Amino acid sequence: MMAVPRTSTRRTGHRRTVWALFAVVSLFAMPGCSGLSALNPFSSSTGAFTGTWTGPVSSTFTAGTLQLVLTQSSSQVTGTWTLTFSNASQNDSGTVSGTVNGSSVSANLQPGVSTACADTVSATLNGSTQMTGTIASGVCTGGFGSTALTLNKQ
Repeated sequence: MMAVPRTSTRRTGHRRTVWALFAVVSLFAMPGCSGLSALNPFSSSTGAFTGTWTGPVSSTFTAGTLQLVLTQSSSQVTGTWTLTFSNASQNDSGTVSGTVNGSSVSANLQPGVSTACADTVSATLNGSTQMTGTIASGVCTGGFGSTALTLNKQ
């Protein structure tokens, strides 16, 4: 029987497979270092809701503009809000606190004046520069009920 010389092709192929597997695992095990998390606009580590968002709000009584200035940290969102109306006596502002679940946010808009209505916003991102949903006033006098909301990132 004739001896067949061993080649290193099998060993080299195995080494390549191990290195390729290591490279793929490293990319997904360390998304903060690899930069892959930036590719997902809904990733909580990218803060997709962070920024200034504005859009119209209206009810049967009045119309105005809502501005949210948000900061997202993981699954939490905080910030400030301002509602501006043509009648400046109706303007209001306050703080925002809420939670992010994937591409959706649910937030409480607490007014700076204790006698004003607290509102809630529930919205979903449409891409990276627009969110749509609803804004609803709590049970109080002067609230505008519930209405559709479209906010654009500035």
